[in-house]
Amino acid sequence: MSEEEFLAEVRQIFNEESKELLEDFEAILLKLEDEPDSEDLINELFRTVHTIKGSGGIIGYDDVVAFTHIAESVMGRLRDKELALDESLLSLLLDSCDQTRALIRQAVDASGEPLADDIAQTGADLIESLKQYLDGDATVDQPGTPAENPAKPATDNADRVANDHWHISLRMQPEALQHGLDPIYFLNYLTTVGEIVNLSTLAAELPSLAEMQPERLYLGFEIELESSADKEAIAAVFDFMRGECTLHILPPHARLAEYRSMIEALPEENRPLGDILVAIGALTAQELELALAPKPKRNGGEIEDAAEPVAAKAAPQPVQKPDDEKVAGPGARGPPPKSKTGPKTPSSPNITRYESIPKNSAT
Repeated sequence: MSEEEFLAEVRQIFNEESKELLEDFEAILLKLEDEPDSEDLINELFRTVHTIKGSGGIIGYDDVVAFTHIAESVMGRLRDKELALDESLLSLLLDSCDQTRALIRQAVDASGEPLADDIAQTGADLIESLKQYLDGDATVDQPGTPAENPAKPATDNADRVANDHWHISLRMQPEALQHGLDPIYFLNYLTTVGEIVNLSTLAAELPSLAEMQPERLYLGFEIELESSADKEAIAAVFDFMRGECTLHILPPHARLAEYRSMIEALPEENRPLGDILVAIGALTAQELELALAPKPKRNGGEIEDAAEPVAAKAAPQPVQKPDDEKVAGPGARGPPPKSKTGPKTPSSPNITRYESIPKNSAT
């Protein structure tokens, strides 16, 4: 099969599964006509649009992502009971469903081509209408833009770090590439919820050239992300690789105990890995020393860290649709095509490659 034929097949898979989601999108809205206050229906609506956005992001359909991001923001306000679903908003969301369908059709049938003028104009008009239901001056927070009055973290506590970015630690299974999961796609999609300000690639697992298998993944990633999104939204970026990776997500001003737990859970030796965290700004040198210091003992035994491990390594398993959320796109069937626009890192993050980090002998 040629690359062109392969990409056509992947687009077709996305198109078929998206049709089902769009049918759900419309059906839920029609049910909401009779039950406008149904929390279950509103939650289902939000999840459906979120899945469409996620699938489009992974496959590189940026116009789909841009539009559904705004529609999803309005639905998020509905879910949080900041808006009431009236007849006007319901009509607008039905029009948004039609627009999403048109965007997907164009993405599949004319991938890489500019949007048709009529679709682009309809989208612009709908976006302006959707913005009226969002906070502030009818503008949508851009990914990575901090909220105007964010909650002030308790940085005065001695056990919290000064870093005000999210920290993401990602280790994918060696077989991930064979399952169609390229980390570049996920890093690209991550920029839709925030700005990657620093990224380090760890190549400690990289074997010699003679032993290297081109279809296996040997790299790990330590990422600093500036974002006003919550942990759930950031974790959703990696939904398609659940069961295929070890993922740790630490919030801004996380506790030192959380960093300690993460460092101890990862396969690299603690000190070299900690030095990388200092290099990318996740920790200061002093914070690293505190995180790696022996735990104080009480009555002959170590005091346990107050924080539980922030992530657990899921057992490798085939990617499949979870019971409570439909996953569209090619993640469960084969590799998606590369984005036409390439990774979108707004401010060219510092990218460092570390090759000589020894593995933690205890893991």
